Amino acid sequence: MDRIGCHLDALGEPGWFGVILEWLDHYAGLEHYVWPEDDPVVLVLGLLQDYIKLERKLRPDDFARELAALSFVGLAARHVDGGNRWDPLTEKFETWTRGEYVNVWDALESGSIRDMTQTRLVVRFTKASTPSA
Repeated sequence: MDRIGCHLDALGEPGWFGVILEWLDHYAGLEHYVWPEDDPVVLVLGLLQDYIKLERKLRPDDFARELAALSFVGLAARHVDGGNRWDPLTEKFETWTRGEYVNVWDALESGSIRDMTQTRLVVRFTKASTPSA
């Protein structure tokens, strides 16, 4: 996570750090179900490295859209016994699994979750960047 902070500092956007950490916390534990290169932290770091390498300006709407487009955002999960489906917008993966094995798959209908994720990231960044009155 420190590397995420260093990359955001290099981009002149440290305000995103808390927003990204809070968001990634909802996906903690998912790295045990995906290939190493699809680990949420690895993918976020890769995106930030691309911004640095290409000297791209980090614009909130564009950046949030790119974060929401990362492959792990489109994953779905359900308990093996057929219980409730995981909602990454409201539930932390590790808490939701209750330490049990779960089924994880690529959701076909991931568009709305990506749209809502993008919106939430922009809103949280805006709130974090706005001084309180």
